[in-house]
Amino acid sequence: MTDPFPTFAQAVRRNLAPRLDAFYGNTFQSYDMSFHGHSRMEIMLALTGRCRILVRSRAPDAPGTREIRLREGEFVFLDAGTFHRLVVDPGHPCRLFMLEIQAVEDPAAGPGLGDLARRSAALAAMARREASCLHLRDSGEVFSCVNQIQQEEEFHADDRDHDLMRQTLFSLLFLRIARALEEQADTPGITHVRNALRHIGETYDLHPTVEEVARHVGIHPAHLQRLFRAHLGETVLGRVQRLRLEKAAMMLLESDLPVVDIAVHAGFNSRQGFGLAFRRHFGVPPAIFRKQRGSQAIRPGERILVRSETFTDPD
Repeated sequence: MTDPFPTFAQAVRRNLAPRLDAFYGNTFQSYDMSFHGHSRMEIMLALTGRCRILVRSRAPDAPGTREIRLREGEFVFLDAGTFHRLVVDPGHPCRLFMLEIQAVEDPAAGPGLGDLARRSAALAAMARREASCLHLRDSGEVFSCVNQIQQEEEFHADDRDHDLMRQTLFSLLFLRIARALEEQADTPGITHVRNALRHIGETYDLHPTVEEVARHVGIHPAHLQRLFRAHLGETVLGRVQRLRLEKAAMMLLESDLPVVDIAVHAGFNSRQGFGLAFRRHFGVPPAIFRKQRGSQAIRPGERILVRSETFTDPD
């Protein structure tokens, strides 16, 4: 007899499809929910503030309770049938967004989770864990997908391609959850480096400091510097400057802007400082770099901008 309220692992084995049952957001100033469970999988994202989620396994009288301290930028994935209780302590408001998902046997709901798991090793590994609760950090990908699902349901429900878009977004959501789990299970130092690199790539033109990047990642600045040297062979600010110089190199090749303007765009205060840093990195001054490269196509594999990263475990 099949379970009428299948868990995620059961949904994968039976190739059931995810269907949105409810979504809602709220800012809690103080809240204390009683333990409860329901038939749906649930995702709870902390947008601001912090809260506590108390989790019991599959029955309200199960021994032992796990306490999760959910902070901004984190989320929990609660499997169907998992009893839980939300607590927001007075004086510590928390803004949460919740998504409830039912696994259904309905071809119209879109690709089955089993089909996705056969193509994604990360999703298959997530199903094998059969965890009643996952507490994960979000790099922004899960929230972005949840936000798109909300926008699709609220503003595009009558569009001709609504069903296809919703199916695509749910497939993407579960793949991103599985990726977050995979990254968190990876070597902790590598995960911190990846998160730092993502933040630097988005903010390098704003001159991020080591302290700012470390605060975003959630570790001490000195520890972040040690991780960068171990895994990348450079410092945090060395990476920031390298991205600025590589942006300047592309601007030299793709625009007619004067060198002094490109120096400003790349975040340098003077042409002299820019020229010295550029020559140290590329081996020639900016003007000669432009003259030598301007009439040549960039050869396949030639390194101008960072395209990917390879990490090594120092142990």
